[in-house]
Amino acid sequence: DADLFIIDDGAGGTNRKTAASRLKTYIGGGAGTPYFHAKLTSNQSVTDNTSTQIAFDTATLDSASGFTTGASAKYTIPSGEGGIWFIKLGVECDGGGAGTLNEGRAWIKIEGNNKFRTIMGLASNPGDIIQCTAVCIYNVSAGDEITFFGLTDTTGSGQRFNGSSDYNETSVIGFKLAWVN
Repeated sequence: DADLFIIDDGAGGTNRKTAASRLKTYIGGGAGTPYFHAKLTSNQSVTDNTSTQIAFDTATLDSASGFTTGASAKYTIPSGEGGIWFIKLGVECDGGGAGTLNEGRAWIKIEGNNKFRTIMGLASNPGDIIQCTAVCIYNVSAGDEITFFGLTDTTGSGQRFNGSSDYNETSVIGFKLAWVN
């Protein structure tokens, strides 16, 4: 970039010019931090009132190739990327229309290096669908595995976590907070 900034070099009264493109050297910017987004693209059948691991089938974004999809879906913190991470899980719990949906839950589980953390979002609103959210900001280490769970409690049958190729009905996002040391 051809724009220039004037910088006081050490508060001693000496001013220096630098190109805007070099400013990241002074403020600690640079390469982006790792991030991911995964979702269900079709419904996942679940057993009533049973904690179930969410089988994310699509990682739409995965900058560091840490997401594993399928029945054992998880995100593994990449080498060199330990630190403070933000993670948000949204689960659309559906009672299947055959009864009253009493409760839905969402969990984020972090394991590794003797760490275990469960964050739960709980929604209770009798009806057909409940959107549950779990959010955490947590200090993790490289190699830690993050898994995602939900629960649907209903009086009927046909329970599921809703998925869609067009929308983020059940999805998870995460990213490392770059400005935290």
